[in-house]
Amino acid sequence: MTRRIALAGVAACFLFCSAVAAVEVTVARTSSWSGGYNGQIRLRNDQAAAVSEWQLGFHASTTLTSVWNAVTLSASGGDWLLGNASWNGTIGPGTTVAIGFGGTGELVDGSISGCRFNGAACTVTYVDEAGGSGGAAAISLAGVPASAIRVNVAAGAMTSHGLSVGGDPSATFTVISNNPSVVDARIVNGATLQLRGLAAGRAGVLLKSVAGNAVRRIGVAVGAGASAPGMPPHLAIGSVSEDTPADLDFWWDIGAGRRNRRVDVRYIYLNGGSFAGWDTWSNEPGGRARSFIRESRRLGFIPYFVFYNIPDSGEDYTLDLAHMQSASYMAAYFRNLALALRIANEESPDDTVGFLFEPDFIGYMAQQSGQRPATLQAATHAAYDAGILVAGSDPVFPNTLTGLVSAINYLVAKTAPQVQFGWQVNLWASPPGGFTTTVPGNGLMHKTDAVGVVAGRPLIYDEAAAITRYYVEAGVASHGADFISIDKYGLDAVGHAAAGATDPSQAPWFWHSDHWFNYLTFVRAMRAQSGLPVVLWQLPVGRINRSLLPNPYANNAPFPDLSNTVTRYEDSAPSFFLGDTFQVSGIRRTWFSRNEGAAPGIVVGTDQVTWPSRMQEARDAGVSMILFGAGVGASTDGVGSPPTDDYWWISRVQDYYDAPVLLQPPSDLLFRDGFQSP
Repeated sequence: MTRRIALAGVAACFLFCSAVAAVEVTVARTSSWSGGYNGQIRLRNDQAAAVSEWQLGFHASTTLTSVWNAVTLSASGGDWLLGNASWNGTIGPGTTVAIGFGGTGELVDGSISGCRFNGAACTVTYVDEAGGSGGAAAISLAGVPASAIRVNVAAGAMTSHGLSVGGDPSATFTVISNNPSVVDARIVNGATLQLRGLAAGRAGVLLKSVAGNAVRRIGVAVGAGASAPGMPPHLAIGSVSEDTPADLDFWWDIGAGRRNRRVDVRYIYLNGGSFAGWDTWSNEPGGRARSFIRESRRLGFIPYFVFYNIPDSGEDYTLDLAHMQSASYMAAYFRNLALALRIANEESPDDTVGFLFEPDFIGYMAQQSGQRPATLQAATHAAYDAGILVAGSDPVFPNTLTGLVSAINYLVAKTAPQVQFGWQVNLWASPPGGFTTTVPGNGLMHKTDAVGVVAGRPLIYDEAAAITRYYVEAGVASHGADFISIDKYGLDAVGHAAAGATDPSQAPWFWHSDHWFNYLTFVRAMRAQSGLPVVLWQLPVGRINRSLLPNPYANNAPFPDLSNTVTRYEDSAPSFFLGDTFQVSGIRRTWFSRNEGAAPGIVVGTDQVTWPSRMQEARDAGVSMILFGAGVGASTDGVGSPPTDDYWWISRVQDYYDAPVLLQPPSDLLFRDGFQSP
């Protein structure tokens, strides 16, 4: 049951009592335990115009101990006034902002009252997502604490948990898992949850009461004996994903087959800089990271962080260099990183957490400093000044770029052994001494356009090897680093050049198949030079239009075309890696049927082209994981309620899991797409 409470009247107004609130306000209890709870206040804008610079006032009859994703302007005697944070001040039409909070006691219907949004009286909808409604008890699992986020089951073992809700002995339940290949979750006799571990891995399990709206969301980890699941044995897939209602609701809308919502990893940014960044965006220092790990474990996903704090509000070479050489900035940086690692240890001491470090930073140094990493000065000593590393017991790393990167890697390996970490490499980061080849104005991947595949791919390989060597000199592979990564770009292809919708050759990032194999040539060089597997990060989710794949969300009709407007742009990344058949004609047919490299599996018809999945080729090039996701707000989004790509990406990912590509040693790295390395 949900209950809507009208809160109009003089007591509910603090500016203009006749005003009508611009948003719908929902209070949700998201989890609970003995003596405490977590919740969200969700502000949804259903109007045609955006709402900016908001304030929310209310009275809490329960005790709130922390608030995040908002600024606390005042709090006295249960009366709270919150303001927007720097990153969520605008609520666009049809979008939602979620304010997180935690407290002691109970959060029930009526605990939040006297709602005022920008001075106007609000109505409040209360929902209980921890289980029950109107303050009723959550779904209880016998033998599992009410506060539990995840339960563990050994592979080959089975556990059973009696279910109950609100003391109702007649209550019955349903269950669904987002990863049935890992855990068989079923209801026995209407009110017993049976979990059977099938293989090492993770799953999110959604329990619902048949009568009423009680819900329980809990993760399941399956390991070999007492060990954690570790990284998956296949080429993993992940997605960017915030802890917003739209994203979390997307993941928990679990269905069968192609309507499932499974990935291996989800990631967010920990960014904003050393002094006013991610760790200050909640009342609890670092609450953003803490919440993300908890929700990821509950979903059965591995949490990854893009740790991006050498810049702050902007980034360029000059700023990064100044910050890297500032003792005060880097001391705060090391304290910030130590906090993130401590949160990882507290929230996930028994399982993997990922950190991808400082996109573009080393690339700027390679491209513009004119120095090798071992001579480029950096304030590495700040780690010792801040007390994060201790001279005499920890190694003393030099005050250079190499020393700085090595100190960061050492800190991770020393303090958080369960953390998988690596650094990003840039396509454009040609090192001191100039390019090994002339790079076309539209980018290195277009090198083969003029000179051909046979001549061009060795040149791409050599340039990639030179770039990667700079990163290795900078220390990225030191102290047990687990991977290096590379992106494509932050925006979908046609988002860079609108003319590309008609003529893809006019969009430098709207690559055909040969270009993507050039990209995998670059990846091979990274793998060979670093000795580390490669993570592809921030690949766009906008597909090539006129897809002929059946849409499981529209009775298997074809997917609608993307409009090539903001958040609905085309790209070829997921079409290449996941495969598709799409209708094309004219210039587009000529472009997307290009196959000078004679890659197998491409089929060109009169009005359509088929690209097979290239996940195996990615694995063979040294790729261990592909992380998809919008790099900027204008990009096509594969998650959300609904995602702006119309569910193409997520349904295609479910197809991949029908036969995932198992990881194995990459093919002989002395050979590069058919030509022998010197």
